[in-house]
Amino acid sequence: MALCKNNSKPPQLSEIVKELLKEGTPYYENQAKLAVEIGTDSPTISKIKYFAPEWEQHFKVFFKLVPIAIRYGILGAQHFFIEGEDEPEGSMGTRKAVKTKAGRR
Repeated sequence: MALCKNNSKPPQLSEIVKELLKEGTPYYENQAKLAVEIGTDSPTISKIKYFAPEWEQHFKVFFKLVPIAIRYGILGAQHFFIEGEDEPEGSMGTRKAVKTKAGRR
């Protein structure tokens, strides 16, 4: 998957969905699996893929709103995991920083 390019314009929602459904991904030929994992149904995924303009404006707003919500502590790492998945090892997530012991003087 080479959707992310070094440009400042974010990808369209329809492009993301199409990339996720391409051969070589866990969702290849399994649109229903993607739908379940993101909390929707297969017909909604089809609408996003084929009738993109009606979804893109909402996605653009969401795309800009998420970093603001993170900045103000409204959204955290735990909000970005698929239900039932634990936080990946090594993830910064919402864990508190490890306190270091004061060194000798």
